[in-house]
Amino acid sequence: MVDFKTVINDVKTGKSYNVAVSGHHANSLIGKGIGEVVDGILLASPASS
Repeated sequence: MVDFKTVINDVKTGKSYNVAVSGHHANSLIGKGIGEVVDGILLASPASS
């Protein structure tokens, strides 16, 4: 299984979060490009809670 290290931006607050993404959550990143918008709920990010 692949593991990703991502930086997620919350545009509402201007905060950024370093998030390690692994397991089935990492599948949502496969095929995405750098700078592409990804729904934070798919990544279980702190910005989505």
